[in-house]
Amino acid sequence: MICVFLQSMLSKGQIKQFSSLKLKKFRQKYGQIVVEGEKSVQELLQSNLKVHFLLFESNANSKIISNIDPSIKVIENCGLDLKKISSLSTPSNIIAIAEINSTELNMGDISKGFTLFLDEIRDPGNLGTILRTAAWYGITQIVLSEGCADVYNPKTIQSAMGSIWKVNHEYVEKIAWLKAYKNNGLPIYGAFLNGENIHLKKFAKSGLLILGNEGAGISSEAAQFVTHKITIPGSGMVESLNVASAAAILCDTIYRNKEG
Repeated sequence: MICVFLQSMLSKGQIKQFSSLKLKKFRQKYGQIVVEGEKSVQELLQSNLKVHFLLFESNANSKIISNIDPSIKVIENCGLDLKKISSLSTPSNIIAIAEINSTELNMGDISKGFTLFLDEIRDPGNLGTILRTAAWYGITQIVLSEGCADVYNPKTIQSAMGSIWKVNHEYVEKIAWLKAYKNNGLPIYGAFLNGENIHLKKFAKSGLLILGNEGAGISSEAAQFVTHKITIPGSGMVESLNVASAAAILCDTIYRNKEG
């Protein structure tokens, strides 16, 4: 497939619009996101998201732009414009503008394996790392409370390193959603400081793992639905683990210690 350059340069209006996508309100207004870096863009182009623009400098990886859908508008030599659009201190040499993918998870699909429920995870970097960890362990259903950071925040996308396109996600009202999930009769695991040692526990084949806020942990609203309190044993030298680090340890343990 031969790539056709449909534009020689960005208009002032396009630069202004793409630059505004750093903010959530404009991502919602335009229904678009900015994806930066060769790895993330490559993963994006292999996903089911609609890509509208591909912007690059002359030194970008030619393999990325040599075989793409001809409907994507490709604009080369965008050096100065990339600096305006980028959220990074050192802008990438390639940026994609893609359409936001609205998703709604099916409770039936969720009941077939493990799902992560993120309760008020506020830091975009932590969120991206958790999404990447989940994808590594084959957990593809991510449910987020309404107070969580934006999945499409540039910092989240950078931290996820392409994994964001490999998982399904939905923002929900947590009490109503957790009540519906609990009706399935599946276990709901919650990470606490005073729970059962994860290294001594067998986990069900299907279930829900709740991860709480960076500072406050799992909220009281979500905690009432937990059926199994679990904890990561440590030396006690520090008060708690970073939530992204805890997510990695918990996902690994569940992956290795499922029943059957």
